Amino acid sequence: MEPTEIEQTATSQGWRPQEEFKGDPADWKSAEEFVEHGEKIHQVMKERNGKLLDEMQDLKSQLSEQKATMDSFVKFSKNAEERAYNKAVSDLKGKQIEAVKDGDEAAYKAIDKEIDDLEKPQQTPQANPAEIQMKVFNEWAGANEWYGDVENVEQIIFADKVFDILAAKTKPATEAEFNKIFDAVTTKVKTKFSKLFENGNRNKPAAVVGGDPSQQTKVNGGKSNYANLPAEAKTQCDSFVKQFNPTGAKDGYSKEDYVKQYDWGV
Repeated sequence: MEPTEIEQTATSQGWRPQEEFKGDPADWKSAEEFVEHGEKIHQVMKERNGKLLDEMQDLKSQLSEQKATMDSFVKFSKNAEERAYNKAVSDLKGKQIEAVKDGDEAAYKAIDKEIDDLEKPQQTPQANPAEIQMKVFNEWAGANEWYGDVENVEQIIFADKVFDILAAKTKPATEAEFNKIFDAVTTKVKTKFSKLFENGNRNKPAAVVGGDPSQQTKVNGGKSNYANLPAEAKTQCDSFVKQFNPTGAKDGYSKEDYVKQYDWGV
């Protein structure tokens, strides 16, 4: 007797006729029950995976946002330190010129020592592998929109596993090494799930907003306060205060601190 269509479907999913079933007889299901049960489990797993994916994406987004804010804060603080150092050196050199005019050699040498004793701004430390990985991942995920789609849970899990295996083997530490791994991940995903990329899906690179100080709007009136900050600087200031002083503590980082460090071009 030829198996029915539903029996063929159930068999392809692991079902066996009652006479071939090796488990507890009470657990045996008909082909219809087996397929229906499998569909219910699939739906439950899809919903659970979707929830897990949403939570994972939210966490990655939060980490990425915090990392971006921290990088921006470090750069902002470093620039402020450099400006303060350069101004101090400039002021002291001005005094040296006066000492030369006065023929005061002792004062000139004393000012030289003051300049030598000034604490130079520390160089920005090299990013560690974890920071580099996050940077490269954000760029890769932005260019591979399928990765953030809840419908692609299976592909995302596969991509994560491929990355873990390759990273464990090669132990990447540079941006080039991480890029090489993510390129390999993309290739393997496209090979295994070729149908996903047959529908005209196009990768779009993420837009990057620049922060070139030379392009910032000049403040009106020359008043150094929050109200006169350019819109981009206000946004940056708010993000710093939110991350470094979320409770609004009086002795925590404030808008006034930002205003003091901001380059007003004077």
